[in-house]
Amino acid sequence: QLSMVQVRLRPLGSPSFAVLAAMWDSVTRLVGRRPSIAVVQTTGDSFLAAGPFEGAGDASELTKQQAALQVVALLRDLNETTTVADDFRFTAVATAGAASEGLIGQQHMSYRLFGAAVRGSNALLAAAPEALGGRQNAAFASDWFRRQHANYAIENPLGGNSDGLKSAAVGPASAAASESPVGAVAEDSATFGTAALWRARGVGAVMISKIHLETPCAAA
Repeated sequence: QLSMVQVRLRPLGSPSFAVLAAMWDSVTRLVGRRPSIAVVQTTGDSFLAAGPFEGAGDASELTKQQAALQVVALLRDLNETTTVADDFRFTAVATAGAASEGLIGQQHMSYRLFGAAVRGSNALLAAAPEALGGRQNAAFASDWFRRQHANYAIENPLGGNSDGLKSAAVGPASAAASESPVGAVAEDSATFGTAALWRARGVGAVMISKIHLETPCAAA
């Protein structure tokens, strides 16, 4: 279960090679500060960062949550960097889910992630609007990402008995979360806006929330 964020960078005007190189250097530096996530692939002006990578089944629920927290911290730092430099803006979509990995190619192999979560990320990024005609940064999160960010685990989504009728958080917030209905996502108005229904080609209807980029994040 990975947290992943796909970011599409948009240059303002026609930046020089030095400006482009500086932007990608900033991306590498900002992601490098987050030990639970890593850039796994780049395509044109877009990059995909994901994590945690600890071997199949080895990552704890808290480690998975930490990766989601670091995704939000990354987006906030990137927002500050691009606003100060004023050469680029970005649109980003954060989601979470299972993915497979592999190397493609023969002589010059490259690492890639595959699976429904990656396809969903691609579809949501394609459907994401650009804020204020592209002059502002915009970031969005799927319901799946919000669950990982809140450290939610669905014990028994089918109900059926009293052992698992609730959606419970794993960790310190478990007592408060026990009052939530099955499938509920913890409210975090400092991080996410009100959820809205998106329809994206290939994934259907998805609940999406705006990520607040201005609020300081303690998980950085």
